[in-house]
Amino acid sequence: MRSITPRSGAVAAAVLTTFIAATTASAQTPPGANGDGLTGTVGVCIRWGADPAHVEEALVVAPSRNDALNSFVTTQIKAMEWQRPKSDYHGEWEGVNLVFGHADPDSKLPDCRDVHDTSSVR
Repeated sequence: MRSITPRSGAVAAAVLTTFIAATTASAQTPPGANGDGLTGTVGVCIRWGADPAHVEEALVVAPSRNDALNSFVTTQIKAMEWQRPKSDYHGEWEGVNLVFGHADPDSKLPDCRDVHDTSSVR
């Protein structure tokens, strides 16, 4: 993964650095993709639950053209340790863009205002 772009002020730089390093070091390659051939930008809305160290829900809201990559992203985000962004966090959805390979980053972050309950979408 080349980069992750949070909504302004939503996620601290240290968390982003940890996320990028952990993803690069531990991420498995999605089915049907092979390392350097994995390219795409995925917009994801995420939120934390009771566990402050793991994202509880991740929903692709701006998919890449690669279904395997889209599925992989939500599974991988929830499997990783990723600290909540702030001490006064109350379950808000946070928008992030994940850029893999040589894909062009999306200049607009995902809008998560209309995302409510994904319990039936996971």
